Amino acid sequence: MQSQLFSKSINHLGLVSAMFDELDLVNLIDSLFKQDLDNRKISIGTCCKALVLNGLGFSQRTLYMVSSFFEDKPVEELLGKNIEASHLNDSVLGRALDTISAYGTTKLYTQLATQICTRLELKPKFVHMDSTTFHVDGDYDTSENSVIELKHGYSRDYRPDLKQVVLNMIVENQAGIPIHMQSCSGNVDDKSNFAQSVGNFIPKLHKLYETNYLVMDSAGYTRSILETCKKKWISRVPATLKEVKELVLNDFKELAPNYTYFSKRVTYAGVEQRWLIIHSQKAYEREIKSYEKRYQKHLEKEAKTIKKHLKEIFSCKTDAKKAIEKLNKSLKYSRLENISFQNILVKKKGRPSKKDILHPTFNYQVKGEILPILSVYEYEKSQKGIFILATNQLDEDELSDIDILTNYKGQSKIERGFRFMKDPQFIAASFFVKKTSRIDALLFIMTLSLSVYASMEYKIRKVLEVKNETIPNQVGKPTNKPSCRWVFHLFKGIHLLYGMEKTIILNMNKEQKRILALLGEQFEKYYIIE
Repeated sequence: MQSQLFSKSINHLGLVSAMFDELDLVNLIDSLFKQDLDNRKISIGTCCKALVLNGLGFSQRTLYMVSSFFEDKPVEELLGKNIEASHLNDSVLGRALDTISAYGTTKLYTQLATQICTRLELKPKFVHMDSTTFHVDGDYDTSENSVIELKHGYSRDYRPDLKQVVLNMIVENQAGIPIHMQSCSGNVDDKSNFAQSVGNFIPKLHKLYETNYLVMDSAGYTRSILETCKKKWISRVPATLKEVKELVLNDFKELAPNYTYFSKRVTYAGVEQRWLIIHSQKAYEREIKSYEKRYQKHLEKEAKTIKKHLKEIFSCKTDAKKAIEKLNKSLKYSRLENISFQNILVKKKGRPSKKDILHPTFNYQVKGEILPILSVYEYEKSQKGIFILATNQLDEDELSDIDILTNYKGQSKIERGFRFMKDPQFIAASFFVKKTSRIDALLFIMTLSLSVYASMEYKIRKVLEVKNETIPNQVGKPTNKPSCRWVFHLFKGIHLLYGMEKTIILNMNKEQKRILALLGEQFEKYYIIE
């Protein structure tokens, strides 16, 4: 009797699974835990792989829907023999998350990241530090002892009404792979968060990876952090510093296309530094548009204030002059100029007396012209597009001015990672588990997912570069730097057909086969290419 034919969709999940295997993450995770396989049919490492596949499947499935995500997927091929979708229930995955949280997510992730970078032969010279927030919905068990607390705090998602959790991350500069993650309570601010990382983790990461420079945004430029950090660093300088406001702009020279600058030596927080005062033409054009709108609003607001004062009546010129002086001092963008005083005869009831006729009483009303303060306008315009980068590397032969700018712009790698993690198609923009410790563990899973994604993208680009190959981009033009998401899209619609003598792959085209051949046997085997 012929078996019933049925198919399972694999799409790009074979690529994800192959990357997970190539990094040997399941074996490493399982080696770190005592496996309670009497109570579960899959190991903790396999649970992690399943959750990463769920996240990178862009299915918008929550933790409690992982089993349904795998119902139409080739589970045994992706996760191992005798594993079924029903095994990936919320109880099994929840206990795995509990175990991960109890072990320590930062500790576990550091061990995995070390292996990932070793397998990819990454030796990062620069690492980038930043943090972001994830808001939470619903009620959570606050009685448990957890490393994080759900608190209200500064929300980068513009949801101050919701409690949140903070994720601190450090990524390497070559592939954008996180090499450090730490979950923090929702009310932790960047300055104290970064200070802890600089004191506790940067020295350890330097030993593990022999990194040369820590790159930070302006939140890292504080006295406490600069005094604590014994390694070399690059940071943006906050525009609010007194030293910045008092800075005299010198002649700018070209640094790179669309960038001009001048440099100077500065000592701040007891640390001698090089400052690059940089003007970005593109940033200027972007900022000046919004500034002009704000400037007009300021003028309109101050004009209303002035007109209101011009309606006032004063009993003497002295009072009127004092009021106008006080008014002008309170204004920033405009002043009342060409001032005159209009006499207003005070009329009394009844017939005026001879005294009133000979010596009339006058009140005074101020007249004048509302004029903008052009010096303020010109100064504020001159500040647009300007930012300052600092480093404690004083040797320009070791770190040139252009290297400072180039590697600070690498901060976009960590920002891109955060955007990826907050993508609505990813695991979740908010969380739906009921234990705080599981939120900590889910942040670990999300960071691990980002690492696998970034590893996949790095491998694809490296292979294309080494073999001098390209693939078509979204508009059909050849590229050797495709995004991983685009490559995933190219593998859409691939199924495995079961019920015959051997499993058959459906809907594979020549381009997909070529990409798999470039990636190697580890990837080809998931698509049954002999």
